Parts: sequence; structure tokens; C-alpha cells
Amino acid sequence: MKHIYVIGGTMGVGKTTTSQALKKKLNNSVFLDGGAIERIPLFYALRTTKVDVSHITPEQAADFIIEKC
Repeated sequence: MKHIYVIGGTMGVGKTTTSQALKKKLNNSVFLDGGAIERIPLFYALRTTKVDVSHITPEQAADFIIEKC
């Protein structure tokens, strides 16, 4: 059985440190940074549509992602 552990909290409380320690203790595990996960839809949209969205606002980017993905 596969498990996903989500560690949350405010800045500076040790989320990354705890996650990295947990990764070392668990076999066949990976650490995925939340900031990278949040950007996956935008990267996917950019890669699949070849549209330059660097000049648009975050709200426009969200609308773009919803429309294209």
C-alpha cells in the first residue's frame, strides 16, 4: 500500500527539515516541495500549448489553466 504524508504549517516551523528526516527513514520515498507542486498546472499549460503567459497576472494564469487543462 502507498502512503502520502502532507506536512503543513507556517514559515520557519521546520516543515522541510521534518520532511527530509521522514524521507530518510522511509524506504522508496521522495520529498516533493509544495511550491513546485503548485506550479505544475502552469508548467503543463506552457509546455502543451506553447503560449507565453509570463506577462499575465496570477488570476489570468488561473483562468488560462482552467480553460486549457
